[in-house]
Amino acid sequence: MGVYIPPPPPSGNGTGEAPEDESTKQRQNKTPVTEQQQSNTYASNIAKIPTVNKLLTMIFPNVKFPQNPSFGLRMWGPLVPASDNHLALYGLATFQAMIGMYMLGRARRLRKANFLRAGIPYPKGRLRDNLILIGVGSIAVFQSGLEYSRLLLLGSMDPWSVEASHYRNIATENGKKPSAWFGAYDSYTPMNIDEYRKKLRRYIEVNENYMNKTSEAWKLGKVLDYQKYSLVYDKMVKQNQALTDDLLKGRLKDMTELNKAERLDGILEGSSDVQVVEDIPTIHLGNHKLDSDDDLDFVWGYVNPWEELNGGETIIRLFPRSLERVDELLASTEENPEDHEKTQTKTQTDIIINEGRK
Repeated sequence: MGVYIPPPPPSGNGTGEAPEDESTKQRQNKTPVTEQQQSNTYASNIAKIPTVNKLLTMIFPNVKFPQNPSFGLRMWGPLVPASDNHLALYGLATFQAMIGMYMLGRARRLRKANFLRAGIPYPKGRLRDNLILIGVGSIAVFQSGLEYSRLLLLGSMDPWSVEASHYRNIATENGKKPSAWFGAYDSYTPMNIDEYRKKLRRYIEVNENYMNKTSEAWKLGKVLDYQKYSLVYDKMVKQNQALTDDLLKGRLKDMTELNKAERLDGILEGSSDVQVVEDIPTIHLGNHKLDSDDDLDFVWGYVNPWEELNGGETIIRLFPRSLERVDELLASTEENPEDHEKTQTKTQTDIIINEGRK
C-alpha cells in the first residue's frame, strides 16, 4: 500500500452508488461516443476530483509488529530487519550461523562423551537433546547460507529490497521517520512469495537475455575493433611522424632557448612571422601553473576548454531501451515508408560524442 487517492463522494441520488459519467451511460445505451463527448467527459471527471492536498493520504496497514520477509531468518520472527538494510541482514545471518555451529559442536561433544561411558546405558534424555541440537543447528546453518546466497546473488536488485527501499522513501516524504532496523513496516504489506518468485523470474530472464546479447556483441565487436583501430593507429603514427619531421626541419629548426627573448620581442613588436590573433577565444589561467600533470588535470577539469572555447561538436542520438519498442517502430516504418527517416533516427542504438577542434 502507498499513496491512495479516494474516489469522489457519491451524488445525492439516494442509492449510495457513485454517479455514472456520460461515457458509461453511452456504453449502456450502445450508442457511439464521439471524440468531443469523450473530451468533455474527461474534463468533467477531472473537475470532480478535489485538490490533491486534501486527498493525498497514506493508508497504513494494521500491524503491531514488523513482518519483514526473509528466507533464512524466519526463526527470528518480528526481529527480522528490513529487506533493504543489508548490513543488519548480514549481521543477523552471521549470528544465526554461529549459534547453529555452536549447537553442532555441543552435540558432537555429547556424542564423544558417550563413547567414554564404558558400558553405562545412554540416557534417553541426553539422546533427545543430542538430536535436537543436531536438527536445530543444521537448520540454522542452512538457513544462514540461504540468506547469504540471496544477499550476495541479488543484492540491491532483490524484489523485497526494492520494495522496502521504495516505501521507506515514501514514508520519509510523508513526514514519517522509518526505523533504521525495521524500515517502514507500518506503511505497507510486503509482497507474498508468489509475487516475489514472479518478479525474480522476470529479473533472471531479462539479465540472461541481456548477457547473451552482450556476449555475442562483444565477441563480434572485439574482432571488428581490432581490425579497425589497427588501421587507424598505423595512420595516426604516420601522420604524427610526418608532422614532427615538418616542424623540426621547418619552423622549429632555428628556435632555441638562446634566441627566445628575441623571438618574443619580435612577436610583440609585430615584426615576426608569428602573428597573434586576438579574436580567437582564449582562457586566462591567472595564478594557475601547468608545471605538472596534476596541475594540468586540475585546470582542465576546472575550466573545461571544450565548453569554454566552443571548439567541439556534439552529436547525440537517442534510441529506445527495449527491443519491443524497436520492433514497434520498425513495423510502423513498414506501414509508413515516408516516416522512415524519423524512425531511423529514433532507433539508433549508440551515443556518439565527437569532440574535435573546428
